[in-house]
Amino acid sequence: MRDLIDIAKIGVEIQSRRKKQGLTIEGLALEAEIAPLTLSHIEHGRSPAFALRQLCRIAFALGMPSQELFAVGVEQNGGEKCPK
Repeated sequence: MRDLIDIAKIGVEIQSRRKKQGLTIEGLALEAEIAPLTLSHIEHGRSPAFALRQLCRIAFALGMPSQELFAVGVEQNGGEKCPK
């Protein structure tokens, strides 16, 4: 089964938006109520163990809908339905 979400793409998007808003990793982590190291790992695609809650907090702190952030990482899967 292929991965349906590209975590690395989500991390790149988070880092891009953070920098556009002039936020440091520490500043965004504080707003999102997560550890700066966790945010750094997410931005660099090195954090396989994180909760969707953390991504929702990051999206909220960046002022974007969480669905928009998740859409960045969803790969086209040939029209197949997501596995249950």
